[in-house]
Amino acid sequence: MRELIEIVNEFKTVYHQRDFICTTSYMPINLFIIHFDLKQLPHLLGLHKIYNSNPIQILANITKGTITKEKLKRNKNYGDIKDRLVCCDFLNKIFAADEKIIVYIAEVDRRNTMRLDIAFYESLSNKKYVLGLRRTSDKTYVPVTFYAVKSTKKEFIKSKRVKINQIEIL
Repeated sequence: MRELIEIVNEFKTVYHQRDFICTTSYMPINLFIIHFDLKQLPHLLGLHKIYNSNPIQILANITKGTITKEKLKRNKNYGDIKDRLVCCDFLNKIFAADEKIIVYIAEVDRRNTMRLDIAFYESLSNKKYVLGLRRTSDKTYVPVTFYAVKSTKKEFIKSKRVKINQIEIL
């Protein structure tokens, strides 16, 4: 597993202030944009479960070296976030995959605290990884959560699975 500063630097280089335009053949979301911002990363990594600071302060502490993977491992809540530290790898995999499937979350499946609209979902070994997006404007969505669960249960069972035809980076 990589160091936090490496994850921050990669996110900055590849995703920060970038828009990914996604097209599908499903009319409600035939074209949508995913907007990334560096301030999203601490939450996606689960660092809010360990630090009460705002995202900018957490990022500054990672850059200064006062927050490191080694220090995280000593925290009692590390077990809650260790699977989230693969967030950038998951993003890279999503956008590099030949076939990208998303879940357009039905109203009945939105009855959760996150109020997710779209989710990228993948099963690896005995875990399911979910990158959840929430709509911020007509066609724009932002990542609001990334998590892993150990479960054989299918997530968002009443929601539509949609193939992404193309992704372009603005």
